[in-house]
Amino acid sequence: MLFPSENQMPASGRKLYGRVDRVPGIFYVATEFVHGNFIPLIPHRGWVVFHETDDAWDGVEFRFSFKSILIAWVRAALIVAFIGSVMLLFFAYTDKHTSVPWRKARLTAIATTAAYIVTRLPIRGLTRASHRRAYEIAKKVELSPYQLELLNAHFPESGDPTSAVHSESKSPQMLK
Repeated sequence: MLFPSENQMPASGRKLYGRVDRVPGIFYVATEFVHGNFIPLIPHRGWVVFHETDDAWDGVEFRFSFKSILIAWVRAALIVAFIGSVMLLFFAYTDKHTSVPWRKARLTAIATTAAYIVTRLPIRGLTRASHRRAYEIAKKVELSPYQLELLNAHFPESGDPTSAVHSESKSPQMLK
């Protein structure tokens, strides 16, 4: 069925997408999007999320993260491209008279799958927060002492790198 009937409504609403700057067990940054059929369309607001369930999340409203918005849209585009490439693959395989070469369709399906997987990997700087970024976020959202203790335990580097940079820049030794 191409169009929904009166009893069927397309899925729409607001949902978190673009989870980036993760610090496992503590928080991550995500963007609340207005979505249509679970495809993120319009960014609504940014969040630092501490806990999420299927239909709700616990967090602090945060400024927009360009990285979060970009990751959400790239992932959505890759999913749409994958679905399109699988359809091409099906037509190329079943219809011998199609102009779509079977190998190109297969390569496109594999490439979009690989690219999507890369956006889901825990890569520091892409989906995982760096030491510095984690502490920048922690300062802005004012984590509890317990959460700060977990943050300190998560990174093998000691202390807050953002305060160390500021104190080093004012150091007389740096002027020599």
